[in-house]
Amino acid sequence: STTAGALSASGATTDESGDARVELTTSREAIVTARAADQTATVTVTVAAVSTVSISVDPTSPLAGQPMTLTITPSIGTGNPPPRVTVNWGDGSTEDVGLVAGTRGVTHTYTQQGFFTITVTATTDGESFTTAQAVQVIAQPRLGVSVSASDTTPAQGIPVTFTASVTGTA
Repeated sequence: STTAGALSASGATTDESGDARVELTTSREAIVTARAADQTATVTVTVAAVSTVSISVDPTSPLAGQPMTLTITPSIGTGNPPPRVTVNWGDGSTEDVGLVAGTRGVTHTYTQQGFFTITVTATTDGESFTTAQAVQVIAQPRLGVSVSASDTTPAQGIPVTFTASVTGTA
């Protein structure tokens, strides 16, 4: 019997090794009691919470050709080790970040503009949690250059100063 969850059967017959098996499915702590003839045994089964991660990007709309930072913040389930984290950047590239025990930043540079979905998967003890965030990568703005002269009709031998001004992100 169990105080939480469901058992695969209400009873079981022993095999040639003398073992009887019934499977418990539960998402919370359960007290399981087994009885055989005049013997009773009780055990408490605890359930570890799945480790999760939250993510954020900076800048939220990165420019193509410039690095952006993905911040990964884990929430580690009780009794679990830190999760192994992988990132699918949505542009055909993936990255194994490794074990993430605390907040970690990872950089990536998109080479072209467009909409991409970043998918982050945290895996602990065979259990996985996935979260995603959409990002719009903006085309790199064109540079503008203007040139001016201190004198547009100078006399021969008179120095002229030229000033070049660049607009846009260099």
